[in-house]
Amino acid sequence: MSESNSVFISYRREVSRELALAVWQDLNYNGINKPFLDAASMKVGGLSQQIFEAIQIRPYFMPIITIGTLDRCINSDDWVLKEIEHAIATDRIIIPLYTSQFRYDLDELQKYLPQSVAGKLADFRAIQIPYDLENLRWIMRGIREELLQPVRLSRPLPSSDLEGNLFEMTASAPSVTQSRLTAQEHFEKGLSEPKENLDTRIQEFSKAIELNPELIEAYQQRGEVLLAKGDNHLGEEDIKKARWLYAIRFSVADNILIGEEAFNSGDLDMALVRFTVSLTLDPNFVEGYISRAKLLIEQGSLELALEDLNQALDLDAKSINAYRYRAKLYMLKEEYRKAVDDYSQMIEIDSKDSSLYWLRGCVYEKLDETELAIADFTVSISLDPSEYHNYVSRGLARMDFDDMQGAIEDFSFAIQLYKGDFHVFALRGLLYETLGRNIDAANDYKVALRLNPHLEGKARLIEFIREFGQ
Repeated sequence: MSESNSVFISYRREVSRELALAVWQDLNYNGINKPFLDAASMKVGGLSQQIFEAIQIRPYFMPIITIGTLDRCINSDDWVLKEIEHAIATDRIIIPLYTSQFRYDLDELQKYLPQSVAGKLADFRAIQIPYDLENLRWIMRGIREELLQPVRLSRPLPSSDLEGNLFEMTASAPSVTQSRLTAQEHFEKGLSEPKENLDTRIQEFSKAIELNPELIEAYQQRGEVLLAKGDNHLGEEDIKKARWLYAIRFSVADNILIGEEAFNSGDLDMALVRFTVSLTLDPNFVEGYISRAKLLIEQGSLELALEDLNQALDLDAKSINAYRYRAKLYMLKEEYRKAVDDYSQMIEIDSKDSSLYWLRGCVYEKLDETELAIADFTVSISLDPSEYHNYVSRGLARMDFDDMQGAIEDFSFAIQLYKGDFHVFALRGLLYETLGRNIDAANDYKVALRLNPHLEGKARLIEFIREFGQ
């Protein structure tokens, strides 16, 4: 059986990343075998099981506890709690490390952890660690020499690609500096201050930002305090900065994906940050411009959206998506001729897409160019005879063109495809009535009223049905 003194470091990324990384770097550089630090947030999908395995195959478990580390442990699905519970369940040798701001005793632990977990964690010898890098190194030396003795393992530490990649990622991080640790210390002091001490909290978070301008959580916390103080402009700027710094950690594709999810859920501010970051990372990313333009259209910022769509088409003159949203934008601006031009460009690129003819036909209707509209609806029908709206649109155009029999035929085809639209029954009924086919008209009015009992002109239709219905 092999022996190992490997350590699993458990920490809360938002409040103790620098401290956790400093501990990992000390252990790794001083001969501790494959210390584990989840620097890549593996706790998603099937990878969560590998976190449990990483705990179970290492003899030592080292939670780093600062102000804020245990706050979310009141939720049973919190990952810091799950890691601690698994370490206890698998009889790991637990060495808690805590900072001076956190009062490490049973009463404090029980505020956040289940009673049984708090009791067992309190039984282990906890060690206070400082933010001073030199003193931290002295304390870590004592931990390595006195506490991290090799232990026999039931199976050797893995050499999987996943563990290897994570190790390389952590090892490639820059060495933790004193200024970054001090920034983390000021951040923790800001968290430890009573909530009513707004100015002191702002001062601590500001010191943290000054020392580490990339400390996302300091911007977020300072922004929230500024909002609480009533300084909405500066508060919102800080929160935007936090979102920006967080977003640039992700790839272009991930930012687009997260942005789309935020857009669909209605969080337009978050979506705008994500789309803008994707373009900062890759200024030639066509879909990034389109996604941001879509959001800007939703916000009513049409000119900014037009700039993005023009940029997208400069980069890719055959981007149907860019033309599609620009045509929509022109429709909102009531620049119908430009919309027609964009749909025509799309049709040149993809002449088999029935929806493009239908859309262009709708714009021709806006321009009162009924013959061209009918021609486009006819092509759309030939390409997709099963699309209900094609027949409805052509029927309406034929009504405008006084082709009542043609309109009746189109509405009849539409009804065969979908019998739930009261408008179509009412329109066909009106055409039947105009042509003197009163029994047919009454039957259609009857269906229309059944589908919509509050149909406009209800009283007249009821009288008509009474007179001609069967």
